[in-house]
Amino acid sequence: LDSSGLNQTDKEVEIQANGTLEINVDSDGDYRKLLTGGCGLIKNGTGDVTLANDNSGLSGPVQVNGGGLTAVRAGSLGTGEVENNALVSLRYDGLFENKFSGGGTLAAYGDLTLTGDHSGHNGILAIQFGELRLGGPYFVSEAEGQVSSGAVLAGQGRLGSLIVKSGGMVSPGQSIGTINISNDLEFQAGGIYMAEVDLASGRSDLLMVDGQTSINPSALLRPTILNGEAMDRGTQYRFKIIGDDTFADDSLFSLQNRLGWSFSQSLEADGLYLVLLRNGGAGGGVSVWVCSVGTPNACRTAEAYDRMVSSGQAGQLGFLGQVLDDLSLADPN
Repeated sequence: LDSSGLNQTDKEVEIQANGTLEINVDSDGDYRKLLTGGCGLIKNGTGDVTLANDNSGLSGPVQVNGGGLTAVRAGSLGTGEVENNALVSLRYDGLFENKFSGGGTLAAYGDLTLTGDHSGHNGILAIQFGELRLGGPYFVSEAEGQVSSGAVLAGQGRLGSLIVKSGGMVSPGQSIGTINISNDLEFQAGGIYMAEVDLASGRSDLLMVDGQTSINPSALLRPTILNGEAMDRGTQYRFKIIGDDTFADDSLFSLQNRLGWSFSQSLEADGLYLVLLRNGGAGGGVSVWVCSVGTPNACRTAEAYDRMVSSGQAGQLGFLGQVLDDLSLADPN
């Protein structure tokens, strides 16, 4: 098929036994025919071709050798193995269940979950937009994950390596979870680690790294605290958030305190720990600490909070108390 076969009206094409459909084009366009059958599809040429239909009736292998092949819905690539030696783009929301291999780039745009066997993929996993979830603790890929600005890597599983770029976010699990990394982890300036910690269970999000961890001091750590409202003020809690015995240097994340919590980081022999202290407690309320470091608005809010606690209204704070605890102490100016 050459470029004259692109952008034509829909028509079903069945790939018969021992047959192969080759799309060999150097221009971009849509392939709108419905593909079915048990044999193969090969993409050659430098063009970027979009498969516009749900081709879930195609069960044979797909091989991408040049240019790009774009799926705009679940099933566009059929149900067989995809061998990618160039570029495959996923531009839809949902599951990607195919077995996936090769040294090319898999680019994700959308709210996606990878559930297939990716153990043969040793290229790049480029998370360009939306949230990409690794399919579970048994998900394995040897690809280099790259998280771009505004995109999120979530879920559980194993990647070959991981680079979190400026504005990119990593948030293991779909609550508390672990992402394993076979080689190196790098947080570039502006990269964000959204780490959840659960004070009731003592569990936390975790990045387990077999290689070296590198943290730019302008990378950001943004903790989410679960079940913190029941914990005592003045009590310290520790959670390991990166497991690694090899760090490039002593650089740590940029980390901002909140009205109800003081945060610090501890780099130890087995990894990086997030240390939390719930502000207040014996010897004074939250405002004693907040007014010494925060803005006037934060100080007044903390004083009002302490008055509610001291008057026995703490039980009435409910969700408001959690919101107050999480208020930033940053000066808006």
